[in-house]
Amino acid sequence: MKPKMFAVAISLFAAAACSNASVTTGAGASPSTSDPAPVPIQLTEFQIIMPSEIAPGVQTLHIENIGGMPHFMDIMSLAEGKTNDDITAYLNDPKAASGPGPSWLTPSTVPSFDLHSSGASSDVTVNLEPGHYAAFCWMPDAQGQPHAIDGMHTVFDVTGEPTTATMPTPEVTVTWDGSAFSGVPTALSAGVHSFGLVNAGTKPAQYTFVQALEDGDLATLKSDADAWFGSLYAGDPPVSFLGGVNLPTPGEGVQAVFSSDLTDGEYYIVPRGNGAPAPITVGAGGVQSPSPSASAEAASCTPSGTDLSLTVAGLAFDTTCLAAPVDQPFTIAFDNQDASVPHNLAIYPEGDGAKAVFTGALVTGVASQTYDVGGLPAGTYRFQCDVHPTTMNGTFIVG
Repeated sequence: MKPKMFAVAISLFAAAACSNASVTTGAGASPSTSDPAPVPIQLTEFQIIMPSEIAPGVQTLHIENIGGMPHFMDIMSLAEGKTNDDITAYLNDPKAASGPGPSWLTPSTVPSFDLHSSGASSDVTVNLEPGHYAAFCWMPDAQGQPHAIDGMHTVFDVTGEPTTATMPTPEVTVTWDGSAFSGVPTALSAGVHSFGLVNAGTKPAQYTFVQALEDGDLATLKSDADAWFGSLYAGDPPVSFLGGVNLPTPGEGVQAVFSSDLTDGEYYIVPRGNGAPAPITVGAGGVQSPSPSASAEAASCTPSGTDLSLTVAGLAFDTTCLAAPVDQPFTIAFDNQDASVPHNLAIYPEGDGAKAVFTGALVTGVASQTYDVGGLPAGTYRFQCDVHPTTMNGTFIVG
């Protein structure tokens, strides 16, 4: 458990993809109207927002990333009587990173749920066993610290009267046999599609749904994705994560139904370890690139003094360009208007993996703080909120 908790290593694609099945164009299946309403789960910096109690049985979980970083949900079994405070105390213990995990936190038979990029959502239908559980996100923040240590964990119980719902009939069924996927359609129409997931291997199986956001072959996409993660989210991501499921226990039949609204583009289902990702072309295919980040846009500001200001409102900066004179200390009046939301400003040299030349303290709104920054050499830098680096960023000119 220690490697999962304290060292997150993301490797997206391990081999060239191969075709698996025929064209499918139908709409995705969904639970009947008599089934319970979907359970809402929101992921953000740095919280997992979900009900504290869920009824056992077949449930559809609506998972949505409303934050600015990629997040996932690792589900573990928690001993009765243990609370979120116990988890916080353990994660804050300096000895925890080098020692074995606590005996009261163990692997679970309940599936975990894979990476969702900022703004992504999915519906996952699973059969929940009664129990006391904890959910974690172990993705690294902009300083490399796991989100769980930042507070992104929660406790919930599966308890009460079981639902009478049954698993929905998926549009397609995808099987992992321990080395390869089968049943993956080579093409789909744009729209909502459902995938029944079967673990026919002998170990846990992972199904991560990914959309390509740049042109290039699979090896290039893998390299660029690994570099983006290695940079701790500098610049535009090369892929979008739509979610997915980790099935911890092999078994017969469909154990989870994953549903997502797919737009035109190139997609992959990515397995655990060294298996080959399975490609899917949706609609007309082709890369649906996101709009360029602020740091990639042409700089449009020049220095006008050493007293700068920056305001945050609605999870956005009020400008995408700041400027300061060469080799002169300057101040930034930082005003966070987002109530109860932490933000900061950090300045980085351009380039993946570059270390910050200035990191401002987090400011939880509504509040203000003045940052004092030492003089910087001439050049083009980028600035970002380290809590929301993929959605809150801009260009910083020193000239």
